[in-house]
Amino acid sequence: MYVSCRDTASSTSARRRYSFREAVFSGWAEDGGMFVPEEIPVIPRATLSSWRQNAAAWTYSECCFAVLRRFVPRGQVPDEVLRGIVGDAFAGFGHGDVVCSRAIGGATVLELFHGPTLAFKDLGMQVLCKILGYFLEQSDERLNLLVGTSGDTGSSAIEAVKDIPRVTITVLYPGCNRIARLQELQMTTSDGANGVKVIAVDGTSDDLDVPMETLF
Repeated sequence: MYVSCRDTASSTSARRRYSFREAVFSGWAEDGGMFVPEEIPVIPRATLSSWRQNAAAWTYSECCFAVLRRFVPRGQVPDEVLRGIVGDAFAGFGHGDVVCSRAIGGATVLELFHGPTLAFKDLGMQVLCKILGYFLEQSDERLNLLVGTSGDTGSSAIEAVKDIPRVTITVLYPGCNRIARLQELQMTTSDGANGVKVIAVDGTSDDLDVPMETLF
């Protein structure tokens, strides 16, 4: 179960609790707070040791599944479904390792840019949107996502949902050269494809936040 980070109830039993599915579809709790797990799962030392011992043969997808499994109840997303979601989410990444490290001088750099839009947000967005698609299929529902972006969130969200049949997406971004040209092209060249609608608006991303917050 999940709770709002703003919930100040004196006892756990008095808190408003949300299922994983409710948290995914709500985005924000009713009090405006972010969702956090009611309990943080404890990973036994022996499990961590086994992960380290198998690190050389362990893929990023397997690591992702192992962590997600501790936050996503099997009753809502079975093992085989979650494995498939994670596998599909990273299949289109430009590097087989999905996330890889590279030694540069005396530092080790973790590369997070191998996703379809070159943004680190691809790592989470691809998984999240495929989970949305699974839930929508189960309940025979449709969803339109409304996104306000200052750049990388919009293109990452579009790429993640454009092939999910039950999801459409409307993205608003600051026009008049207020975002990187590459990011603008990533979004606008997808406009009209499989339920994608992209709109440039006046003002900055901070200005855009005002009507977006009012809508939500």
